[in-house]
Amino acid sequence: MLDFKSDKKELNEIVSLFFETFQKFCQLDKKPMMLNEGIKLYHAELHTISDIGNNPGINITELAAHQNVTKGAVSQIVNKLEKKQYVAKFKGDNEKEINLRLTDKGIHIYEIKEKYQSEVFREYEEIFESTTEKDHLLIKKILRTIIKNIDCKFK
Repeated sequence: MLDFKSDKKELNEIVSLFFETFQKFCQLDKKPMMLNEGIKLYHAELHTISDIGNNPGINITELAAHQNVTKGAVSQIVNKLEKKQYVAKFKGDNEKEINLRLTDKGIHIYEIKEKYQSEVFREYEEIFESTTEKDHLLIKKILRTIIKNIDCKFK
């Protein structure tokens, strides 16, 4: 039989850990990441480089939808990356759309980021291997519920 008080305490700890994790991600967004060769880029810039690298030819509208942000927000980041010569804009088949690709400098950053991400994910994989499918389903259910509740607050 479940003990309501200890279960409630356990749930509070899980939710607290989620919000602590969320706060850490917010902090990451505000501080530039120092890559080798003295290159500093913000998380949003790295995320955008990664998305363009994974989807060559993506346009601003698709990129905004993929990142779940406004076209204006994506345009600002893309313009910064273009000035830093990491991203290039070009006209695709549709004359109205501006498509994006990484420059050679952008590809270099993309490769650094992918290597870093795979190293970080290796740590997660070790933990993941010790869990069950039931654990995975529960984690997803909790995270989806948190996302749903947050989405409801902004409607």
